[in-house]
Amino acid sequence: MHDVRLMTITCAVWSIWDYCNKSKFQNQKPNFLRASMAIEASTRLVWDLTSSSMPPSIYEFSKLKAFNVCCHPRKLQVIKQVRWHPPLAEYIKCNTNEATKGSLGVASCPGIFRNHHTSIVGCFTSFLGIKHALFGEISTAITTIKIVHEKGWRNLWLECDLLMVVQAFKKVNLVPWSLRNRWRNAVIRTRDMNFIVGHIYREGNTCVDKLVSYRTDIQDFCWWDFVPTFIFEIFLKGQTRFSLLQF
Repeated sequence: MHDVRLMTITCAVWSIWDYCNKSKFQNQKPNFLRASMAIEASTRLVWDLTSSSMPPSIYEFSKLKAFNVCCHPRKLQVIKQVRWHPPLAEYIKCNTNEATKGSLGVASCPGIFRNHHTSIVGCFTSFLGIKHALFGEISTAITTIKIVHEKGWRNLWLECDLLMVVQAFKKVNLVPWSLRNRWRNAVIRTRDMNFIVGHIYREGNTCVDKLVSYRTDIQDFCWWDFVPTFIFEIFLKGQTRFSLLQF
């Protein structure tokens, strides 16, 4: 719409200047109908060539139609179906997230372990202190690998909603420097197990998101061998392969 306004003003100024010169030097009377048609034609040409989209407003739409231009609707949003899938047989899938109150605030790292029957075999949350989001996500991955190593599980599928964590397994420079030694140790531990790492959209990570809301101010490590009551409802939806849409 900005392009239309700019072209309309430009054409109007040019038309006034052109007819003033013709009136002064050629004794021609201004033809207002022809001038208005020229402005409309120039505006329509610019709008047809521009990549701008029509604003979501009836008022703006009526302005465009007054110039008899073809409206360019906005492109449709991409809608993706997001669904959590159980891991392969004999694998344990851990979905992780981080809880940070603000870009830098009180943080905790939660994770949920599930088997190929979609049953929860354990879940945890750990207090981190005042940290930023990336620190929380990396810390959650480190804690997950440590727990799996201590429990003797040999097949781990780590799934997180921050793509940077997945990339960090190949690019250690993405990891905050204060975590790099712990991160390298965690990567070494994954070499002794069958390890898969993947990304999931937040809409498919709702069970962990619910766990995130569990008292991020608790300054301790908490472990559950069962489904906590405060995530039971969303867990049942996951059991029935409940789908969510990501826009």
